[in-house]
Amino acid sequence: MAVKYNTNMNPPTLIVLRGLPGSGKTTVANLLSCIPGAVAVSADSYPGRYDIDVTNGIVYNHTEGTKALDWCEQQTAYFLRRRVPCVIVDNTFISRESVEKYETLALIHNYRFMVLKVEGKFKSVHNVPDDFIQRCREKYEPWE
Repeated sequence: MAVKYNTNMNPPTLIVLRGLPGSGKTTVANLLSCIPGAVAVSADSYPGRYDIDVTNGIVYNHTEGTKALDWCEQQTAYFLRRRVPCVIVDNTFISRESVEKYETLALIHNYRFMVLKVEGKFKSVHNVPDDFIQRCREKYEPWE
């Protein structure tokens, strides 16, 4: 089955959503993905990112983090090569380096690049442990 994208978005845009777990990135990505021709990509979608625990239900598997981030970057590059008009990436992007990787992808593929910092304070819908969120908060580097 061929997928057709709305090609009216000019120039094509890569949007990076960054923020701590529980800030609302997934919610914003879901809203933005309603734009005709938009796709959302997230390391949280990586197979194996979550485990099922009989007692606790769905549990965040942080041991798959590096694989999930690599997978997300590959998925993003795939959509950029396909000239998808709007690609939205929903990750924490704690370090400047992690954002710069996507900025480079945008430049290589001639995409406009936008970084949106999401700063809500909600309970993580992905069941990310509080101690992991605190470590992210301590390591968070400004982009602006």
